[in-house]
Amino acid sequence: MKERFEILRRLLRTDGVFFCQLNEDKAAYCKVLIDEIFSRNNFISHVSVKMKQIAGTSGGSEDKRLKKNIEYILIYARDKDNLLSFQKFNDVYNEENLFYIIDEMESEEKSWKYTNILLSIGDFVEEKIVLDGSGGKIKILNG
Repeated sequence: MKERFEILRRLLRTDGVFFCQLNEDKAAYCKVLIDEIFSRNNFISHVSVKMKQIAGTSGGSEDKRLKKNIEYILIYARDKDNLLSFQKFNDVYNEENLFYIIDEMESEEKSWKYTNILLSIGDFVEEKIVLDGSGGKIKILNG
């Protein structure tokens, strides 16, 4: 893997970011290896991802080990010190409590399943118009 990571680093653009997803068996070892290749200074974050809903031991099998339902993503910039390099990810937005909206919809006997909630439309800029299958116009907007 070392040679592959070295090639990958050389192929990344100056503002490039590398994501490496691993299970717990490999995450710690791989972090040390990638630190060596990308340098610890270029480490951005370590993200835990829940891959399954179940946890604990298996139901009826002989295998009584704990189930592994978490994987890890190691994130590195190619060169964080370079001014043209990766600066930051998009801002994180606060979560909205949707239970109030769901309760309101249920009281009005409306289905809330598969419903998107848009808090703000923002300013849209028309990008282009494309045609659908029947020749009708579809406006593609950038918000």
